[in-house]
Amino acid sequence: MKTFTLDEAQSLLPVLESLLKRAIEGKKAAEEIEAQLQQLRHRIFLSGGMMVDILSVTRQKAEAEKFVRQVPHFEAMFLPILQKSCAARKNLC
Repeated sequence: MKTFTLDEAQSLLPVLESLLKRAIEGKKAAEEIEAQLQQLRHRIFLSGGMMVDILSVTRQKAEAEKFVRQVPHFEAMFLPILQKSCAARKNLC
């Protein structure tokens, strides 16, 4: 298992920060869309049904699903870095 030098670790920080920021933003956006869809479901339920702009709702659901599909991509990018980071920490202790 490869360990990081200090220079390698420092050079990875901007990459990790960028990936983490994108993951957090994606999660927030997906949660906001899901909250909007839940409010719509609730309004439909309370009114006993209503006309819904299906195209708009479909777009919102697709947008939320796009963020959810990115999660494995982020995990795949983070995992090797985290594994190397753990190995580096073990050598320092």
